[in-house]
Amino acid sequence: MSRNIAVGIDLGGTHLSSALIDIDNLKIIHNSLTRNSYDHRASADEILNKWTNNIEKTISKSLATEQILGIGVAMPGPFDYKNGISKMQQKMVSLYEKHIPTEINARLDGHDDYAFRFLNDATCFAVGESLLGTAKKIKKVVVLTLGTGFGSAFIENTLPIVERKDVPPEGCLWHLPFKDGIGDNYFSTGWFTKRYNTLSGKQIAGVKELLTQEEAQNYAVEILEEFGSNLGEFIGPWLKKFNAEVLIIGGNISKAVDYFILSLKDSLSTQQVEIQISTSDLMEEAAIIGSAKLFDPSFWQIASKKFPNL
Repeated sequence: MSRNIAVGIDLGGTHLSSALIDIDNLKIIHNSLTRNSYDHRASADEILNKWTNNIEKTISKSLATEQILGIGVAMPGPFDYKNGISKMQQKMVSLYEKHIPTEINARLDGHDDYAFRFLNDATCFAVGESLLGTAKKIKKVVVLTLGTGFGSAFIENTLPIVERKDVPPEGCLWHLPFKDGIGDNYFSTGWFTKRYNTLSGKQIAGVKELLTQEEAQNYAVEILEEFGSNLGEFIGPWLKKFNAEVLIIGGNISKAVDYFILSLKDSLSTQQVEIQISTSDLMEEAAIIGSAKLFDPSFWQIASKKFPNL
């Protein structure tokens, strides 16, 4: 029996992971997961050729009798998701204003043009988590991705909520005011590097070094506890307003959750917010599955109406 298959892609600032997804049972097809890295500062040709090579390797794992419905991409912003045009000027600068489906289809060897659908990477991750992760069968879920950037999504019945009174504008948190800046200034890698420099006068690349470098370890507990307290203060009002049942934390910073979970919970408790907090077991697979889900006809029929920019 023929399977309904789509390519799902998790695209980050330094890596691309793609896989064939059986949409009917949301399974990654055996041996189809392909990963590679790239330099976001490279030329457009170099970046696009790396992406295309990765996608071709994944597509090659499909059966000759199977038709691929399309390619779903979990894409960081800023990006014109409806039209597939990059708007990024801080990373992948060489792709600015390029139409990604046209660029990749022109490079794919021997294939007809594929349909592309794009969605914010944190939102795709959240969809995948709500379908298969800890949040499966839970109605109201808030998902955070903590890494180079600060991603977030509000999910109800596996669908992102982007325009409603109980969620922030655009259905995400990164751009909201906090202390002397916005959320992204405080809940991404950059905050850790700046905070460590303020306290020690020295440099680290990120949280991994904070926890593994002997000298940096002297500051790790203080910095991570402060991070957890800030995070709770920032997200607490929105968890309460949305009436969230579970908070899922993903991204590279989630690997340090044991160091900030208590201060996060304490901060939430002072706001009378009691909620289940879990880290992602799926990690990149959540974003891959969430992006491929865009080619599930029943999901797309609802999602395309809910998201004004798809």
